[in-house]
Amino acid sequence: MSGGGRTFRRKTSRFWDIWVMSPKIEESKDVLYLDGIYLSRKSCILICCDKDYVLGWYLCRYEHSGAWEALMSV
Repeated sequence: MSGGGRTFRRKTSRFWDIWVMSPKIEESKDVLYLDGIYLSRKSCILICCDKDYVLGWYLCRYEHSGAWEALMSV
């Protein structure tokens, strides 16, 4: 890519700070899978899913009980 993608990054820069809200799930599930994925040294995404769908996510600095509680209270 000529220019190293600078034009693309400049044109899409306003969208990088937008985080999509996780959907509100009203039904109960028998089994939930919970995991945390570190994106960098200072950001982690906690993910809750069942066998078919992602049910929710929470962005935090690191995994801790307060972050997990925030994910499960959504």
